[in-house]
Amino acid sequence: MKHRLYKISLFIWVLPLTCFALPIEKTIQAEAPALFKIYKGFHQNPELSNQETRTAKILARYLKKAGFKVKSHVSNHGVIAYFQNGKGPTLMIRAELDALPLKERTNLPFASHVQSTKNGKKVGVMHACGHDVHLTTAIGLARLFKHHQKLWRGTLVIVGQPAEEIGRGAKALLSANFLKHLPQKPDAILGLHVSAHHAIGTVVYSPGWTTAHVQTLGISITGRGGHAAMPHLAKNPIYAAAELTTQLEKIAATHHKYAALSLGQFSGGTKSNIIPKTTHLKLSLRTFSKAQRNKVIKAIKDQSAGIAKKRNVQIKVNDGSTGTSAGYNDPSLSTHLSKALIPHLGKKNIMTTPPVFFGDDFSEYYQQTKIPAIQFAVGSISPKRFKATSKLPSLHSPRYYPDMPGTLTHAMRTMGHYLIYLFKKL
Repeated sequence: MKHRLYKISLFIWVLPLTCFALPIEKTIQAEAPALFKIYKGFHQNPELSNQETRTAKILARYLKKAGFKVKSHVSNHGVIAYFQNGKGPTLMIRAELDALPLKERTNLPFASHVQSTKNGKKVGVMHACGHDVHLTTAIGLARLFKHHQKLWRGTLVIVGQPAEEIGRGAKALLSANFLKHLPQKPDAILGLHVSAHHAIGTVVYSPGWTTAHVQTLGISITGRGGHAAMPHLAKNPIYAAAELTTQLEKIAATHHKYAALSLGQFSGGTKSNIIPKTTHLKLSLRTFSKAQRNKVIKAIKDQSAGIAKKRNVQIKVNDGSTGTSAGYNDPSLSTHLSKALIPHLGKKNIMTTPPVFFGDDFSEYYQQTKIPAIQFAVGSISPKRFKATSKLPSLHSPRYYPDMPGTLTHAMRTMGHYLIYLFKKL
């Protein structure tokens, strides 16, 4: 059944009267219907990582129409745009272009029915992580700040980043030295996200560490293969792997306060009557510091060495590949966020949260450039739906959807007030 709320052309959200202290509020409300239409276009036409040709083209077109200078095709589909408005700080906003390989199950009237190919297989494609919201908000902010030039001075930069969902887009833009396309280096980099578990009108952030360093570990166990009828002549690597799996669970429990260790793949053998020579494990390790990471890896290697000696097999732990670096919110920008938004959203609606073990390549901008950065989330669930159930779909669920256009106006309002505050303070 189609959701009734989308028969309503405009979502009205009641906020404290202080919200209307700045003229941007009237503009945000006036732009809501047009932005909702843009949002639906993005949502209905999602593209997978490194395939974002249409999305990048549309973003670039809207930013040019807003008066921004635009450079397209940076590291394939990257879009770099800026608008100069006199002397002042340079503030950069990151917005992601890509979507997920998911078949949408929201039943929205503008649901995605797009299919694409991934690893040789047909897959559905869906914006299930809010990137369509982030893109539309960036377009709305471009229009807003062009219209209200008297309220700020400086340079506003908008970066349309490809391939966030596979953790490679930010690194690709940095490798391509995307900053050379800007008139000056940014003074701060801002990342907006949606929250699937907070109501519209709220803002959530983590002071300090915010997202995790993500690393894949590989473990190979080599024994001696043989016939299942003569196990005494073999060295079964599956038994060693099974024992190690138990120890990995204990390691995960011991270090759970600062690390998330998960066994995601266990493979070995081809037939029940064949004892294999090798067995392989793959793990995900998520931490916030190198010291934490090294401590967990040492525990894994120590347990592996003990089991290898006991069972007379070889166990090799491969530190594997790194996905994304740990995300860090600049303390000063965190303080500014709270001060900028409390007068407009109310103190109770500005929430802090411990860091999460999710990864997001927004972290690379700070880790590689040391430019102060902050990533925060805005609630995307209507108060009515938020109160009605505690079983809300999470991000990356085929059933997740942000309530519209309330989420867009809230994101615009939040980022708009924060940017104006930073242009005056930095």
